[in-house]
Amino acid sequence: MRFLLRTITHENFDGGQTSYDFPWAVLDRGDSVAILLHDIVKDQVVIVQQFRPAILRTIFEIVAGTLKPGEDHEACVKREVFEEVGLEVGEVRLISRFFVSPGATSERIFLYYAPVSSLGVDGLV
Repeated sequence: MRFLLRTITHENFDGGQTSYDFPWAVLDRGDSVAILLHDIVKDQVVIVQQFRPAILRTIFEIVAGTLKPGEDHEACVKREVFEEVGLEVGEVRLISRFFVSPGATSERIFLYYAPVSSLGVDGLV
């Protein structure tokens, strides 16, 4: 992760350009993946509970993680699913990609979907 200070130049609605010095702190953290896991046995979405230092508490969220340099998106999804819930997924489907908070970070999330089965998995609620 790194913070960048940028000079802003952008196109106006009338087609002209505006440029101005504005120290804008941007968190450049790279892209991430997230996955909606559909447990076909229970007909539920699988979520995890994790501690998040930025808000100083635990929250419920879908499985997600940051891409390692040069890592394939689908490989990252499968790695994160196994790390966070102990499941292996087969084929995954890209639903969408979007910027998390473009006013402050360049991070994009690539959102996937995959069906999974909780049969024989302990601790999955």
